[in-house]
Amino acid sequence: MTKDSLCMKCNREVERQKKEEEKALKIKMQEMAEKRRAEEEAERQEHAALRKEEWNQRRAGIAAFDDVPRVQIGTDGKKQKAQAVSFLKELSYSRVTAKSDPAKFGDFVVLDTETTGLSCTKDAVLEVAAIKVKGYKFVEVFHTMITPPRRNFRRILRVKQCPSMA
Repeated sequence: MTKDSLCMKCNREVERQKKEEEKALKIKMQEMAEKRRAEEEAERQEHAALRKEEWNQRRAGIAAFDDVPRVQIGTDGKKQKAQAVSFLKELSYSRVTAKSDPAKFGDFVVLDTETTGLSCTKDAVLEVAAIKVKGYKFVEVFHTMITPPRRNFRRILRVKQCPSMA
């Protein structure tokens, strides 16, 4: 054999090895891409399952809330003078921190008000709602609409999207 034929044979062998390496690398890249796609799909399915479970819990909470007894509060028809909150002697404020025991805070009332604006002297209360919670469970619900003595009340209700009252 001549020197040139050996070089040609070596070159062919080197080219064949390069092709095999490229082919192996391409297969490895495809396997990695398939593995990544499978992981992403599993993650998507897990996320969808978690979202479904979360929605089921929300529906169960809403259904449980619907079973809570509604409370009506009557009035004697007498007008009350405006009073500062400070007259309520039994109100106390506790310091709640990240280290506080959540079991101590299981009994409370959530109060929600809707007003015609943010001024306590110029604007009026439209709606009041309260939910009594004991042991982190809804116990009673109170809700009432209040008609403020204002001329533009109907316009406010339309703006706040309360067409049934406007």
